[in-house]
Amino acid sequence: MSMLIKGFKYIIPCQSRFSKTSTDNIVKQKYMSISRTIQRCLDDHGVVAQELDDKEAFLALNHLLHELQSTLLPCKFKIRSRHERNIVKSIRQILSTRSDVIMRRTEKSKVLFLGNALEFSNKALEYMIKTEAYQELIHDDCPLHDILNAVTSLLIYLLKHRTINQCQHKRMNPKRDTLELAHLYFIPKPHKPDCSLRPIVAANHAPTTMMSQYLNDLLAPIYL
Repeated sequence: MSMLIKGFKYIIPCQSRFSKTSTDNIVKQKYMSISRTIQRCLDDHGVVAQELDDKEAFLALNHLLHELQSTLLPCKFKIRSRHERNIVKSIRQILSTRSDVIMRRTEKSKVLFLGNALEFSNKALEYMIKTEAYQELIHDDCPLHDILNAVTSLLIYLLKHRTINQCQHKRMNPKRDTLELAHLYFIPKPHKPDCSLRPIVAANHAPTTMMSQYLNDLLAPIYL
């Protein structure tokens, strides 16, 4: 369990050496990732780079990646890497079988939080009861269709009465191909004494999102 204490600074060493992916594909993926990053930096500074693969620096980069990936690991380091990889795999397997343990990303430190699932659930339920702003869905009773109909009916009404024009109607109309119900989830705050939860509503693809975005773009400049 001491591995978990290492937090987000810990990375399993030499992960690619134990991958089933071929060396050529690994090098290609790394090369594309690094070269794209360099290209973005060049673009940010107004430097035009053409035929990057033919340039000496990028050829050297590709050669270096091949060399690093092909170099044999020292025996002790290889044993250590395999050992730590197996430990991480065993931790994942243990956590996958522990229904009483919940794993979440934390609010600020970007590390994983492991806690009591029942305690986490009780805190979430307590917040929902206190605010009376959320409702748990049971028996697959999803109100998504009703919310969508309410939004589209309102937009059609506004369009017919010329309160909005066709362009505005198009901008606020929900995107049906990516539609999903807004939902509530919680992020733990372990830096707080009672490890309280931060509520977050995921509504990027909710029926009201396009309307909300349009109104924000329209009204926000007034207060800026």
